[in-house]
Amino acid sequence: MAIKTRIIFVRHAEAEGNLNRVFHGWTDSSITERGHLQAQRVAERLKDVEVDVIYSSSLKRTLQTAQYIADVKNLPIIRTDKLKEINGGEWENREWEELPNLWPEEYDSWENRLMNIKCLAESPWWNFRKG
Repeated sequence: MAIKTRIIFVRHAEAEGNLNRVFHGWTDSSITERGHLQAQRVAERLKDVEVDVIYSSSLKRTLQTAQYIADVKNLPIIRTDKLKEINGGEWENREWEELPNLWPEEYDSWENRLMNIKCLAESPWWNFRKG
């Protein structure tokens, strides 16, 4: 009989960058008050789910979210930057509203053809895509 592996992905809870509507790939922001409630809820939902290991990037928002799950599951968090968010380069910490005006072609690629975007080529995501 084959062993089944189930992978559960949990996105980080609401972070300051989400609330402030800025691009915050590698910008290291904390989760908000609402984010703490979201993280508590997801941890509660996973309470009775079998979990063997928890991985997180080293960004505050992901670690804070993962910690709620780790506390409920009584597991350590394994940090890896291989899960780190896209590095936005010049986009980092800029308001989403200004991106299409400052970088119209790149923003169009972001919205419609993410696999072709060039301004974010040094991110782990790009390296993952290249294999």
